[in-house]
Amino acid sequence: MSKKLSLSHALMWIIGSTILITGGTYSLLKNSANARKELSFDHAHVIRKIIQTGPHRDHLKTSILAEVLDLSCDDPRLTKRFNVKDAEKKLLKNLPMVKSAKLHIVKPDILYIDYMMRVPMAMLYDFENTAIDEEGYLFPFSPFYSPKSIPEIYLGMQAEEASFDKPLKEEALLLATRVLKSLRKIALHQNFYIKRIDVSHAFERSLGKREIVLQLYSKNHTLYLSPKSSFLYSVRLDPSNYAKNLGDYLMLHKELVALEKLYDYKVKEDERVIDMRLDNTAYIEEIASN
Repeated sequence: MSKKLSLSHALMWIIGSTILITGGTYSLLKNSANARKELSFDHAHVIRKIIQTGPHRDHLKTSILAEVLDLSCDDPRLTKRFNVKDAEKKLLKNLPMVKSAKLHIVKPDILYIDYMMRVPMAMLYDFENTAIDEEGYLFPFSPFYSPKSIPEIYLGMQAEEASFDKPLKEEALLLATRVLKSLRKIALHQNFYIKRIDVSHAFERSLGKREIVLQLYSKNHTLYLSPKSSFLYSVRLDPSNYAKNLGDYLMLHKELVALEKLYDYKVKEDERVIDMRLDNTAYIEEIASN
């Protein structure tokens, strides 16, 4: 009887062990197959292509966008591990010329980037290669924008006062923006280019030192003469009465252009400084180059 029981126990152990080993092997093989399947599936769902959309699409090189987002053909990112919201924040932080960005993934492998660029209002003369938009945000100009004639604004700022992260709220900038908008409305009809608006001394403590200096070129001549052979008009205005001063200058401008045509361009002065800070009075100084 005991022999029979021992034999029965032995058979039970053999059967149980077989089931356990077989089941374990099956489970291991199944998990391995699932892993290979998931790996193959993941490999098909990596970001392989970037498509730019929006009003300013292709304004930035795709390689720049990919670099900022740490995307590489050699080390592709899984779409399921790519955080779209974090990527949007990264674009705005590292590319200050981008005003807004929206990203979304179209499976299995396409990343769409819809973005809007900031529009340069002027170049900030205080710093090299720095543009500013109407909201007061600073951003690098080259090589992200095509070269073109953009007015300059000089505020007299220090480097530590500027940041790409937040807009400028300087009173001098608000004044320069108002002057620029006024000038743009009339520049085309009065035939001059706006070179620079200098408000660095607009808020001096001494009333005698307060001024806005406009640098203008006559459009009649810059179209076919080099800048060196055309007059630079430096117009000094009273910051508290600049609109009236500017109106007086515009009345004088046509006469100055007519007088300019009488000059021998080979020997004439390079610059006219016109002080309009006193009502109904213009002090004109002609400066020759050294």
